[in-house]
Amino acid sequence: MIKKYWWILLLVIFYILATVLIISTHGGLRMKPSYSDDEDRNAVASTVVGQIDLPISADSADIDVSDYSALTDSDLGELPSYEELVGEASEEEEVHYYRFTTITKIQRLHVRTGPGLNYDIIEWLPKGTTGIIITLGDEWSYLRADNAGQTIGYCYNGYLDLTEIAPEDYPEELKSITPPIAP
Repeated sequence: MIKKYWWILLLVIFYILATVLIISTHGGLRMKPSYSDDEDRNAVASTVVGQIDLPISADSADIDVSDYSALTDSDLGELPSYEELVGEASEEEEVHYYRFTTITKIQRLHVRTGPGLNYDIIEWLPKGTTGIIITLGDEWSYLRADNAGQTIGYCYNGYLDLTEIAPEDYPEELKSITPPIAP
C-alpha cells in the first residue's frame, strides 16, 4: 500500500519543508509591524477609515487596540467634526406622494405581508384597483388599497401605475404609518 501512494507522502513532506523555509526566511510570524524610524511609524499610525483620515499619535501605535479602555483623547488626536464626516447639512428631501392603479396582465395582484415573493399573501386586488402608496420602495411598495377592506400590504412596483398627487390630497392618517419590519 505504501508503494502505491509514496508520491502523496513525498508531497506532504515537501509542503512542510517549504512552509518552514518561508517562515524562517521572513523572520517568523509577527503580529505587529516593525518600524525603521519614527517617520514610518507616524505614517502607519495615521489610519484611514473610509475617506476620513483619523490622526493617531506615534505613541498610540503600541497600544493594544483590543483594550479600548487604554485609549485616551490624546491618542486619537483631533477628531473631525460632524460636518466634516457627513458633509454640509443638506436640506430636507422633498416628499412625494403617489396614488396607484394595478396594471396586472392577469385579473388579480397579490398583496403580501412583506416585500418579496417569500411573504404570505394577505389578499388579491382585482386589475384596475386604486389606492395610496404609503412607502415607495425600489422594487416593492407598502400601500393601502381603496377596496372595501382598505387592504394594507406590499405589492411589486412592476404591476403598479403611479400618479403623483399633491401633499394636501394625501390622507393625513397615512403620514404617520411606517411599514412593519418584515419577519
